[in-house]
Amino acid sequence: MKKWRYLFNACVIVACIFIALASFGEGGSSPIFQATSDSSYPTYVSEENAIVETPALITPINESKVFKGQTVIFEWSGVSGTLKYMMSFSQTSDFTKQTKLFGDNKGAMNQSTTSFPKNKAEGKYYWRVRASDKSNAQLSKDSDWGPWSTVGTFVLTTPTYYIADYFPMSVGDQWNYTSGQTTITGTIQVNNETVFVYKNTLCPCTFDDYFTVDERGMLYWGNTKDGIFPEPLGPFPPTWKIGEKKQITFTKQDGDILKSDTLDLKLERLEDMTTPAGQFKNCLRFSVSVSIRGKHYNHYKEVLHFAKGVGLVRTQRLKGSSPHSGCFLAMEDICCPTCNWTQELVSAVINGINIP
Repeated sequence: MKKWRYLFNACVIVACIFIALASFGEGGSSPIFQATSDSSYPTYVSEENAIVETPALITPINESKVFKGQTVIFEWSGVSGTLKYMMSFSQTSDFTKQTKLFGDNKGAMNQSTTSFPKNKAEGKYYWRVRASDKSNAQLSKDSDWGPWSTVGTFVLTTPTYYIADYFPMSVGDQWNYTSGQTTITGTIQVNNETVFVYKNTLCPCTFDDYFTVDERGMLYWGNTKDGIFPEPLGPFPPTWKIGEKKQITFTKQDGDILKSDTLDLKLERLEDMTTPAGQFKNCLRFSVSVSIRGKHYNHYKEVLHFAKGVGLVRTQRLKGSSPHSGCFLAMEDICCPTCNWTQELVSAVINGINIP
């Protein structure tokens, strides 16, 4: 009889444990990161949370843009006596569907650095914060927490990159590469527009090119050999997002030959790049595929890196390109029949500032 009584008592104890575990998970979601150094299993307490003050949201300011894949600091005013904060995000203002987060990994700090993954839905989000004076406060137990703050908003979106920020152009700008130099030597007037004269010694060219870069993108206006074009070629599109693909197609008359050029462009990602000129953070990495149809068919592929406020810091011709097929920004490979070479920035002068 005693044996059966012991077994019965053991079953009751096990059942109680499972009931406690089940009630712990009700009504809440698992935290993405937890702000506590206490490694013990959290337990319920009968004492109510004593905090009645609400945190005041500071940043981000309402309707601010928050970019996917980049870190953003959420900050709020501190509440006296707090041992832990909890944030909540939702795409609905009533928070019917929400993601709950503990504030940070230092308990009572009144800010959190968060990054939203690239697959997170874009659009308007709502966020709020509340405080607790319990180090083992549980997400799903409202009595462990003080009242919620007012609701803040932000807009989650994919960052847009403006190509004009990566193509600085002013007279005197100069880029020195491993095999030559490019310089903006002056300007000319075309149809009441100021167009920059771009001199290139990376190839044995005997003419200068004409470019502008503005809100329309990058435009090619001709050269001293062929003269000014009736309409500028391009543009290299003015705005880009990571993963975006664009195609530029244009035709031009070269003597009695009509040439048709197609550029397939893709902004692959942001990438840090180190060259003899130094380290450049968050460069735009483009892949470029160029097809030139005329008397001869030529094709080449390149990978380009542009640093913000500096310009082109590295270009690499890829294998499989046609020999002597030219190069983006007139960086010819006439002396490189293998079509597999790299140009890197050694030094530069941008708007009077020396790099490095």
